[in-house]
Amino acid sequence: MKGDGSGVKVGRTRMGRGNLLVMSQVALSCVLLICGGLFLRSMMFAGNVNPGFDRSGIVLFNVDLDLAHYDAAHGRAFQQTLLTRLHTISGVENASLAFPLPLDAYDQSSLVLPEGYVPRSDREQSIAGLSPVGPHYFETMGTRIVAGRALDERDTESSRPVAVVNETIARRYWQSADGAIGRRFKTSRDGSPIEVIGVAQNGKYVTYGEPATMYYFVPLTQNYSGRTTVIVRSKLSVEALMPAIRRQVSALDPALPISGVRSMPQFLYRMLSVYSMGATLVGAFAIMALLLAAVGIYGVLHFTVARRTREIGIRMALGARRGQVLRLVLQRSLWFVAAGISIGVGIALAAGKITGTLLAGVGGADPATFAVVVVVFALIAGIASAVPARRASKVDPINALRYE
Repeated sequence: MKGDGSGVKVGRTRMGRGNLLVMSQVALSCVLLICGGLFLRSMMFAGNVNPGFDRSGIVLFNVDLDLAHYDAAHGRAFQQTLLTRLHTISGVENASLAFPLPLDAYDQSSLVLPEGYVPRSDREQSIAGLSPVGPHYFETMGTRIVAGRALDERDTESSRPVAVVNETIARRYWQSADGAIGRRFKTSRDGSPIEVIGVAQNGKYVTYGEPATMYYFVPLTQNYSGRTTVIVRSKLSVEALMPAIRRQVSALDPALPISGVRSMPQFLYRMLSVYSMGATLVGAFAIMALLLAAVGIYGVLHFTVARRTREIGIRMALGARRGQVLRLVLQRSLWFVAAGISIGVGIALAAGKITGTLLAGVGGADPATFAVVVVVFALIAGIASAVPARRASKVDPINALRYE
């Protein structure tokens, strides 16, 4: 042992660097596995998240009157006539307009300033999203009105400004849905008071993973937009319905194009694909990182056993049992694996606030996901450590002590 002292010193230096490398691999693998697990669970939850409207039975397409140079008066007339014609199509149950549609790639927002409301602090956020919508929007989308009434033909350009707010706004400013009816608020878009005539159920408006968000709906007639999404409720498929829809649009304006034709499941796929793509990509990197970490653990322990063969032989010659030798080798493995897992879990927890905003139905610090990852990593590390440890326990003291 004395003659081999310098070699042991060099080995320890190399092993120190090796341990740091393996700990880094373990930590990185742990972070990627946790993120992949969170996205996987989020993908499973997203399919069951209630977006605040029906997931099926709806066909969508876009019409942009601004590109066709319609002014506001002619645009309103076109939109009203189009809805009337769409209702005459066989198989159409209802139809409406909106822009932007909740969960679309576009969004609008404004400050909400309720009359008589005193902010709780200077930092209180009063920003709410909004969508100008046509008559019968809520019936067409399948969004439930929990108090008051929905927007309809009574809400015209010349009538008083009105809005339907969601449950989050109603509870925040007026404590209940019923208490919101008849109240008024102003916005940063328009200084005119807007009367609340209805309260709609909460939904998802920007992402599936968002918390309860303030949102309200105003009549499209009072907030004109030439660019709209046309919403058609029907039991017919997109392919069966669109020829009749195209004929009705062409009858009003043969030069007006229709774009973005899709069913509601196709519309929602953009949101669901985020979680599917995240689970696939992060999961693939996590598996590769896990394999690298397992190879690193095996390599470090194998090198350790090779460097300490003579020491292990002396221990066994002095009476050490195989179980004690196994424990000696595994303790080294468990130390840097536990350290790497601790670092990885810490990083994943610190990043939980950021990753949580990208998830649906699960938080960025989901205990179940973290626990499963730790258990899986411990099992993989145990398997990677078993072969070198078993080799060490079978060292023949006579051969180990014999000089080359």
